[in-house]
Amino acid sequence: MGAERGPRPLRVIADEFSAVADTDPAQALQLWGELAAHPDRPRMPLSDRLAALDDLAAVWSATGEHARAVATAEEALAATPTDDPDLPYRQSCLADRVEAGWLAEPSDAGFARLLAARRAAVDGTAPADPVLVTRLSALADAYRTRWWAATDTGALDTAVLTLREAEAVARSIGVDPARPAGNLAVVLADRFAAAGDDADLGAALEAAARAGDGSPAGHPDRGTHMLLHATLLSDRYDRHGLLADLHDALAVAYATLDEDLDDDRELARLQNLLGVLELDRFQIEDDAAHLTVAVDWARAATATADPADPALAGYLTNSAPRTVSRSSRR
Repeated sequence: MGAERGPRPLRVIADEFSAVADTDPAQALQLWGELAAHPDRPRMPLSDRLAALDDLAAVWSATGEHARAVATAEEALAATPTDDPDLPYRQSCLADRVEAGWLAEPSDAGFARLLAARRAAVDGTAPADPVLVTRLSALADAYRTRWWAATDTGALDTAVLTLREAEAVARSIGVDPARPAGNLAVVLADRFAAAGDDADLGAALEAAARAGDGSPAGHPDRGTHMLLHATLLSDRYDRHGLLADLHDALAVAYATLDEDLDDDRELARLQNLLGVLELDRFQIEDDAAHLTVAVDWARAATATADPADPALAGYLTNSAPRTVSRSSRR
Protein backbone atom coordinates (compact mmCIF):
# COMPACT_ATOMS: atom_id res chain seq x y z
CA MET A 1 0.00 0.00 0.00
CA GLY A 2 1.39 3.41 -0.97
CA ALA A 3 2.02 6.19 1.49
CA GLU A 4 -0.97 8.44 2.17
CA ARG A 5 -0.75 11.71 0.27
CA GLY A 6 -0.48 14.79 2.45
CA PRO A 7 -2.06 18.16 1.74
CA ARG A 8 -0.86 20.21 -1.19
CA PRO A 9 1.68 22.93 -0.41
CA LEU A 10 0.00 25.89 1.28
CA ARG A 11 1.72 28.38 -1.04
CA VAL A 12 0.29 26.64 -4.12
CA ILE A 13 -3.26 26.72 -2.74
CA ALA A 14 -2.93 30.36 -1.69
CA ASP A 15 -1.68 31.38 -5.14
CA GLU A 16 -4.50 29.48 -6.87
CA PHE A 17 -7.05 31.09 -4.57
CA SER A 18 -5.73 34.58 -5.26
CA ALA A 19 -5.69 33.94 -9.01
CA VAL A 20 -9.41 33.07 -9.21
CA ALA A 21 -10.82 35.27 -6.43
CA ASP A 22 -11.89 37.99 -8.88
CA THR A 23 -13.08 35.72 -11.67
CA ASP A 24 -14.50 32.46 -10.32
CA PRO A 25 -16.14 32.82 -6.90
CA ALA A 26 -17.26 29.18 -6.76
CA GLN A 27 -13.75 27.87 -7.42
CA ALA A 28 -12.34 30.44 -5.01
CA LEU A 29 -14.61 29.26 -2.20
CA GLN A 30 -13.61 25.66 -2.85
CA LEU A 31 -9.94 26.62 -2.64
CA TRP A 32 -10.61 28.66 0.49
CA GLY A 33 -12.01 25.56 2.16
CA GLU A 34 -8.79 23.75 1.34
CA LEU A 35 -6.71 26.70 2.50
CA ALA A 36 -8.60 27.23 5.76
CA ALA A 37 -8.24 23.55 6.72
CA HIS A 38 -4.54 23.38 5.91
CA PRO A 39 -2.40 22.45 8.94
CA ASP A 40 0.21 25.06 7.99
CA ARG A 41 -2.23 27.97 7.75
CA PRO A 42 -1.53 29.24 11.30
CA ARG A 43 2.11 29.64 10.25
CA MET A 44 1.35 31.73 7.17
CA PRO A 45 3.09 35.12 7.19
CA LEU A 46 0.72 37.81 8.44
CA SER A 47 0.83 39.69 5.16
CA ASP A 48 -0.24 36.57 3.26
CA ARG A 49 -3.06 35.83 5.72
CA LEU A 50 -4.36 39.38 5.43
CA ALA A 51 -4.18 39.32 1.63
CA ALA A 52 -6.15 36.06 1.60
CA LEU A 53 -8.81 37.58 3.87
CA ASP A 54 -9.02 40.62 1.57
CA ASP A 55 -9.66 38.29 -1.37
CA LEU A 56 -12.19 36.23 0.59
CA ALA A 57 -14.16 39.35 1.52
CA ALA A 58 -14.31 40.27 -2.16
CA VAL A 59 -15.53 36.77 -3.02
CA TRP A 60 -18.29 36.89 -0.41
CA SER A 61 -19.36 40.30 -1.71
CA ALA A 62 -19.44 39.05 -5.31
CA THR A 63 -21.73 36.18 -4.27
CA GLY A 64 -24.12 38.49 -2.42
CA GLU A 65 -23.06 37.23 1.01
CA HIS A 66 -22.67 40.76 2.32
CA ALA A 67 -22.74 39.95 6.03
CA ARG A 68 -19.94 37.42 5.55
CA ALA A 69 -18.03 39.92 3.41
CA VAL A 70 -18.23 42.55 6.14
CA ALA A 71 -17.28 40.05 8.86
CA THR A 72 -14.25 38.91 6.84
CA ALA A 73 -13.14 42.48 6.14
CA GLU A 74 -13.50 43.26 9.84
CA GLU A 75 -11.38 40.21 10.68
CA ALA A 76 -8.65 41.43 8.32
CA LEU A 77 -8.82 44.94 9.74
CA ALA A 78 -8.66 43.71 13.35
CA ALA A 79 -5.56 41.64 12.54
CA THR A 80 -3.77 44.56 10.87
CA PRO A 81 -1.25 46.26 13.19
CA THR A 82 -2.07 49.88 13.97
CA ASP A 83 1.27 51.01 12.53
CA ASP A 84 0.83 49.01 9.32
CA PRO A 85 0.77 51.34 6.28
CA ASP A 86 -2.00 49.14 4.84
CA LEU A 87 -4.38 49.98 7.70
CA PRO A 88 -6.21 52.78 5.78
CA TYR A 89 -6.44 50.45 2.78
CA ARG A 90 -8.21 47.83 4.90
CA GLN A 91 -10.48 50.49 6.36
CA SER A 92 -11.38 51.42 2.78
CA CYS A 93 -11.95 47.75 1.88
CA LEU A 94 -14.28 47.39 4.85
CA ALA A 95 -16.17 50.46 3.68
CA ASP A 96 -16.55 48.89 0.22
CA ARG A 97 -18.06 45.74 1.75
CA VAL A 98 -20.36 47.73 4.04
CA GLU A 99 -21.49 49.86 1.09
CA ALA A 100 -22.34 46.81 -1.01
CA GLY A 101 -24.47 45.48 1.83
CA TRP A 102 -26.14 48.84 2.39
CA LEU A 103 -27.00 49.18 -1.29
CA ALA A 104 -28.54 45.70 -1.22
CA GLU A 105 -30.54 46.46 1.95
CA PRO A 106 -30.56 50.19 2.78
CA SER A 107 -30.98 51.15 6.42
CA ASP A 108 -30.06 54.08 8.63
CA ALA A 109 -27.82 51.84 10.71
CA GLY A 110 -26.08 50.55 7.60
CA PHE A 111 -25.49 54.07 6.33
CA ALA A 112 -24.04 55.16 9.69
CA ARG A 113 -21.70 52.19 9.57
CA LEU A 114 -20.71 53.04 6.00
CA LEU A 115 -19.92 56.65 6.88
CA ALA A 116 -17.87 55.57 9.89
CA ALA A 117 -15.82 53.20 7.71
CA ARG A 118 -15.31 55.76 4.92
CA ARG A 119 -14.36 58.47 7.43
CA ALA A 120 -11.90 56.13 9.18
CA ALA A 121 -10.21 55.44 5.84
CA VAL A 122 -9.95 59.18 5.13
CA ASP A 123 -8.67 60.01 8.62
CA GLY A 124 -6.07 57.25 8.47
CA THR A 125 -4.61 58.42 5.16
CA ALA A 126 -1.56 60.69 5.21
CA PRO A 127 -2.35 64.25 4.03
CA ALA A 128 0.16 64.02 1.17
CA ASP A 129 -0.90 60.55 -0.01
CA PRO A 130 -2.52 60.82 -3.47
CA VAL A 131 -5.05 58.12 -2.53
CA LEU A 132 -6.59 60.61 -0.08
CA VAL A 133 -8.33 62.24 -3.05
CA THR A 134 -9.89 58.91 -4.03
CA ARG A 135 -11.03 58.20 -0.47
CA LEU A 136 -12.56 61.65 -0.04
CA SER A 137 -14.40 61.13 -3.33
CA ALA A 138 -15.66 57.75 -2.10
CA LEU A 139 -16.92 59.40 1.09
CA ALA A 140 -18.71 62.04 -0.96
CA ASP A 141 -20.21 59.35 -3.18
CA ALA A 142 -21.66 57.66 -0.10
CA TYR A 143 -23.36 60.92 0.87
CA ARG A 144 -24.68 61.38 -2.68
CA THR A 145 -26.03 57.83 -2.71
CA ARG A 146 -27.75 58.55 0.59
CA TRP A 147 -29.40 61.58 -1.00
CA TRP A 148 -30.68 59.47 -3.89
CA ALA A 149 -31.95 56.78 -1.52
CA ALA A 150 -33.58 59.02 1.08
CA THR A 151 -33.78 62.53 -0.45
CA ASP A 152 -31.54 63.69 2.38
CA THR A 153 -30.55 67.24 1.39
CA GLY A 154 -28.09 67.41 4.27
CA ALA A 155 -26.23 64.44 2.78
CA LEU A 156 -26.03 66.25 -0.57
CA ASP A 157 -24.66 69.37 1.13
CA THR A 158 -21.99 67.28 2.84
CA ALA A 159 -21.10 65.63 -0.49
CA VAL A 160 -20.48 69.08 -1.96
CA LEU A 161 -18.22 70.08 0.95
CA THR A 162 -16.31 66.79 0.77
CA LEU A 163 -15.69 67.09 -2.97
CA ARG A 164 -14.52 70.68 -2.56
CA GLU A 165 -12.02 69.31 -0.04
CA ALA A 166 -11.00 66.52 -2.45
CA GLU A 167 -10.34 69.01 -5.26
CA ALA A 168 -8.38 71.30 -2.92
CA VAL A 169 -6.27 68.38 -1.67
CA ALA A 170 -5.58 67.29 -5.24
CA ARG A 171 -4.32 70.75 -6.15
CA SER A 172 -2.23 71.07 -2.99
CA ILE A 173 -0.35 67.79 -3.49
CA GLY A 174 -0.03 67.94 -7.28
CA VAL A 175 -2.60 65.27 -8.14
CA ASP A 176 -4.86 65.68 -11.19
CA PRO A 177 -7.85 67.65 -9.86
CA ALA A 178 -10.06 67.07 -12.92
CA ARG A 179 -11.89 64.02 -11.59
CA PRO A 180 -12.88 65.50 -8.20
CA ALA A 181 -13.86 68.71 -10.03
CA GLY A 182 -16.05 66.68 -12.37
CA ASN A 183 -17.64 64.83 -9.46
CA LEU A 184 -18.24 68.17 -7.74
CA ALA A 185 -19.97 69.45 -10.87
CA VAL A 186 -22.29 66.42 -10.88
CA VAL A 187 -23.26 66.87 -7.23
CA LEU A 188 -23.79 70.63 -7.61
CA ALA A 189 -25.97 69.89 -10.66
CA ASP A 190 -27.97 67.46 -8.50
CA ARG A 191 -28.47 70.16 -5.90
CA PHE A 192 -29.47 72.70 -8.54
CA ALA A 193 -32.01 70.26 -9.97
CA ALA A 194 -33.40 69.67 -6.47
CA ALA A 195 -33.52 73.26 -5.21
CA GLY A 196 -33.20 75.49 -8.29
CA ASP A 197 -30.53 77.76 -6.79
CA ASP A 198 -28.69 79.70 -9.50
CA ALA A 199 -25.57 79.75 -7.32
CA ASP A 200 -25.37 75.96 -7.56
CA LEU A 201 -25.83 76.07 -11.33
CA GLY A 202 -23.06 78.64 -11.66
CA ALA A 203 -20.73 76.68 -9.37
CA ALA A 204 -21.51 73.46 -11.26
CA LEU A 205 -20.65 75.17 -14.55
CA GLU A 206 -17.34 76.40 -13.15
CA ALA A 207 -16.46 72.95 -11.80
CA ALA A 208 -17.40 71.23 -15.08
CA ALA A 209 -15.27 73.73 -17.01
CA ARG A 210 -12.32 73.09 -14.67
CA ALA A 211 -12.75 69.35 -15.13
CA GLY A 212 -12.92 69.55 -18.92
CA ASP A 213 -10.13 72.10 -19.29
CA GLY A 214 -7.98 70.16 -16.83
CA SER A 215 -8.26 66.90 -18.77
CA PRO A 216 -5.89 66.64 -21.74
CA ALA A 217 -7.15 65.59 -25.16
CA GLY A 218 -7.68 61.86 -25.22
CA HIS A 219 -8.21 61.59 -21.46
CA PRO A 220 -10.97 58.98 -20.85
CA ASP A 221 -13.01 61.38 -18.67
CA ARG A 222 -12.68 64.49 -20.82
CA GLY A 223 -15.73 63.77 -22.96
CA THR A 224 -17.91 63.10 -19.90
CA HIS A 225 -16.83 66.38 -18.30
CA MET A 226 -17.47 68.31 -21.51
CA LEU A 227 -20.91 66.74 -21.97
CA LEU A 228 -21.91 67.85 -18.48
CA HIS A 229 -20.53 71.34 -19.15
CA ALA A 230 -22.58 71.65 -22.35
CA THR A 231 -25.69 70.33 -20.60
CA LEU A 232 -25.35 72.85 -17.78
CA LEU A 233 -24.84 75.71 -20.23
CA SER A 234 -28.05 74.59 -21.94
CA ASP A 235 -29.82 74.53 -18.57
CA ARG A 236 -28.71 78.08 -17.87
CA TYR A 237 -29.86 79.18 -21.31
CA ASP A 238 -33.25 77.65 -20.53
CA ARG A 239 -33.37 79.55 -17.27
CA HIS A 240 -32.16 82.99 -18.36
CA GLY A 241 -32.24 83.03 -22.17
CA LEU A 242 -28.72 84.42 -22.60
CA LEU A 243 -27.59 83.82 -26.19
CA ALA A 244 -23.97 83.54 -25.05
CA ASP A 245 -24.91 80.41 -23.09
CA LEU A 246 -26.58 78.88 -26.15
CA HIS A 247 -23.59 79.60 -28.36
CA ASP A 248 -21.16 78.28 -25.73
CA ALA A 249 -23.28 75.15 -25.23
CA LEU A 250 -23.24 74.46 -28.97
CA ALA A 251 -19.48 75.00 -29.16
CA VAL A 252 -18.75 72.68 -26.23
CA ALA A 253 -21.24 70.04 -27.42
CA TYR A 254 -19.80 69.91 -30.93
CA ALA A 255 -16.26 69.78 -29.52
CA THR A 256 -17.33 66.83 -27.36
CA LEU A 257 -17.96 64.79 -30.51
CA ASP A 258 -14.17 64.59 -30.91
CA GLU A 259 -13.74 63.03 -27.46
CA ASP A 260 -14.18 59.49 -26.19
CA LEU A 261 -17.36 58.92 -24.18
CA ASP A 262 -18.00 56.16 -21.67
CA ASP A 263 -20.60 54.31 -23.74
CA ASP A 264 -23.41 54.62 -26.28
CA ARG A 265 -25.72 55.99 -23.60
CA GLU A 266 -23.51 59.05 -23.21
CA LEU A 267 -23.20 59.43 -26.97
CA ALA A 268 -27.00 59.31 -27.31
CA ARG A 269 -27.31 62.00 -24.63
CA LEU A 270 -24.85 64.18 -26.54
CA GLN A 271 -26.66 63.66 -29.84
CA ASN A 272 -30.00 64.48 -28.26
CA LEU A 273 -28.55 67.58 -26.59
CA LEU A 274 -27.27 68.76 -29.96
CA GLY A 275 -30.77 68.30 -31.35
CA VAL A 276 -32.24 70.38 -28.53
CA LEU A 277 -29.64 73.11 -28.97
CA GLU A 278 -30.11 73.25 -32.73
CA LEU A 279 -33.86 73.61 -32.14
CA ASP A 280 -33.12 76.54 -29.85
CA ARG A 281 -31.03 78.09 -32.62
CA PHE A 282 -33.79 77.52 -35.14
CA GLN A 283 -36.32 79.25 -32.88
CA ILE A 284 -34.06 82.28 -32.64
CA GLU A 285 -32.73 82.52 -36.21
CA ASP A 286 -35.78 81.06 -38.01
CA ASP A 287 -33.50 79.14 -40.35
CA ALA A 288 -35.09 75.84 -41.39
CA ALA A 289 -31.64 74.30 -41.83
CA HIS A 290 -31.22 74.30 -38.05
CA LEU A 291 -34.53 72.46 -37.65
CA THR A 292 -33.37 69.81 -40.09
CA VAL A 293 -30.13 69.40 -38.19
CA ALA A 294 -32.05 69.23 -34.91
CA VAL A 295 -34.22 66.38 -36.14
CA ASP A 296 -31.20 64.58 -37.62
CA TRP A 297 -29.42 64.69 -34.26
CA ALA A 298 -32.53 63.48 -32.45
CA ARG A 299 -32.84 60.58 -34.87
CA ALA A 300 -29.17 59.77 -34.35
CA ALA A 301 -29.77 59.68 -30.60
CA THR A 302 -32.68 57.28 -31.13
CA ALA A 303 -30.51 55.00 -33.25
CA THR A 304 -27.63 55.07 -30.77
CA ALA A 305 -29.58 54.64 -27.54
CA ASP A 306 -29.78 51.34 -25.73
CA PRO A 307 -33.38 50.04 -25.96
CA ALA A 308 -33.39 49.81 -22.15
CA ASP A 309 -32.36 53.45 -21.68
CA PRO A 310 -35.22 55.31 -19.93
CA ALA A 311 -34.35 58.41 -21.98
CA LEU A 312 -35.20 56.65 -25.25
CA ALA A 313 -38.85 57.74 -25.12
CA GLY A 314 -37.75 61.38 -25.14
CA TYR A 315 -35.38 60.75 -28.02
CA LEU A 316 -38.18 59.14 -30.03
CA THR A 317 -40.39 62.18 -29.44
CA ASN A 318 -37.59 64.48 -30.52
CA SER A 319 -36.94 62.52 -33.72
CA ALA A 320 -40.35 63.38 -35.25
CA PRO A 321 -40.07 66.28 -37.73
CA ARG A 322 -41.07 69.64 -36.25
CA THR A 323 -41.80 68.10 -32.86
CA VAL A 324 -38.38 68.34 -31.26
CA SER A 325 -38.88 69.09 -27.57
CA ARG A 326 -36.72 70.05 -24.61
CA SER A 327 -37.98 67.14 -22.52
CA SER A 328 -34.93 64.89 -22.47
CA ARG A 329 -31.69 66.75 -22.33
CA ARG A 330 -29.89 64.86 -19.50
